[in-house]
Amino acid sequence: MKENLKIVYLLFGVVLVLTAVALLWIPLLLHYGNQKVKVSPVAKTLTTSPVVSTNSDEAKILFFTNNIFPIVKHIRSEQWGIKALNTRHSELAGAILKRYGKPYNVEIGINYGKGETNMESMLALCYLQTDGSPAVRLYVPTAMWLFGNLSRSGNTNWQEQFVYAITIAYFHEMDHLSEGLLNTNMAVYATTEQKIAYETRAAALTCEHTIRRLLEFPGITLTEDDRQLYEAWVKSGRNEESPIWQNTVKKRWQLQKP
Repeated sequence: MKENLKIVYLLFGVVLVLTAVALLWIPLLLHYGNQKVKVSPVAKTLTTSPVVSTNSDEAKILFFTNNIFPIVKHIRSEQWGIKALNTRHSELAGAILKRYGKPYNVEIGINYGKGETNMESMLALCYLQTDGSPAVRLYVPTAMWLFGNLSRSGNTNWQEQFVYAITIAYFHEMDHLSEGLLNTNMAVYATTEQKIAYETRAAALTCEHTIRRLLEFPGITLTEDDRQLYEAWVKSGRNEESPIWQNTVKKRWQLQKP
C-alpha cells in the first residue's frame, strides 16, 4: 500500500513539474518566437477557427474575434517573434501620434459602409474619425473571403499566409496615416490623381519596410497578391518614379478603389 502511495506521489510530482515548465515556456515562445524557424510561431497560433459559412453579423463578429483580433493584438502590443515588425509598428505609431496629436484607433468593419462599393478586394482602409482621431478599419467580409479561398488552396501554409496578409494590410494603412496620405480628410475628398499618388507612395513604404522585412526570414510565404506587388517593387529598382511601379499600383488601385 505504501509503495503504491509513493508511486502516486511521484507521478503527481512529475505532472506538477511538467505543468510548471509548460506555463513558463509557452508565454515566452508566444512573446519572442524563434527566428530560426521558417515562419514566426505566432502565425501558427493566431488562426485556428474553421471557415465560417454563414454571413450573419454574429458570425462576422465571431470571425473577427477568433481570426483577426489576435493578429491586431500582437501588432499593437509589439509581440511578434519578428522584431523588425515590432520596431516598424513603434515607428509608425509614433509618427501617427506626432502628426495628429492622437493615437490611432482600430475599427471592425462588419459590413461595407454606405457608398463603399467595389470593396470586395480591400482588407482595410484608414481615415480620420469625426473627432479627428486617426483610425484603421479592418473589413471582416473581405477577410472571410480571403480566409475561405486560402483554406481551399491546398497550401499547407495557408493560415500563415492569412496572418501575413492581414498584417501587411494593417501596416499599409498605418503607412498612409503616418504620411498623411488620406483619401478623405474630414469632408475634403482627394482627386483620383491624388489617390493614385497616395497609393503609389504608401505601397512603396509597405513593400520596403514591411514585406521586405517579412521576406528576410526563409520559408515565409505570402499570398499571390502580396508577392506580385513586392516583385513589381523589386523590378522597379525600388523606385517610386519607375513606370513599372506606377503602372502596377495604378492597375491595382483601379481594381480596389472604393
